[in-house]
Amino acid sequence: MRIAVAAALLLAGCGRPVPSAPPPPEPDPYPLAPGARWTYRSQIGLKVVREVRSASEGVEMVYHLPFMGEQRLPMRRTPQGVFASRGGVEQLVLRFPLRAGDRWRIDFPDQDLADCLAEGTEEIAVLGQAKACLRVSVKRTTRRAGRESTDTEWYAPGIGLVRMRVTQFGITQTFELESYVPGAP
Repeated sequence: MRIAVAAALLLAGCGRPVPSAPPPPEPDPYPLAPGARWTYRSQIGLKVVREVRSASEGVEMVYHLPFMGEQRLPMRRTPQGVFASRGGVEQLVLRFPLRAGDRWRIDFPDQDLADCLAEGTEEIAVLGQAKACLRVSVKRTTRRAGRESTDTEWYAPGIGLVRMRVTQFGITQTFELESYVPGAP
């Protein structure tokens, strides 16, 4: 009888809970590894390239923009999101975790004021595959004239920004991700 009870306890794990594996980490909503590079193309062939480079304090996002040339933006990641610095001012540019209903404001003194709203998830084609992406509207207000326009950005987990609809100089263009190269781990 003792042998049967001992065998039953052994098979049942002696009543101890079996440790479960930790949940897999969520894919990064905004990869900032040095060497990461995103290339976008608009419907009329305009090209935007974003790449992450190492910097003395964190990383630097380098933007190659049509008609505007190259721009650089120092960035750092925190548990609250991605912060960027411009003109000695640091601002939250993307909130973590990124969830529908989240709002934040980007207020760099030398740039348009940007009020951001995470609107919801939308399935779109990203590099030939359907992905559930979070859509963020960015209401921009010019500082001098107070003119408003709304841009839209789509973020895919593990890739980051995959589509953007922007209005510049009164012209609206949608830029689709054409290629993505992840940075060094």
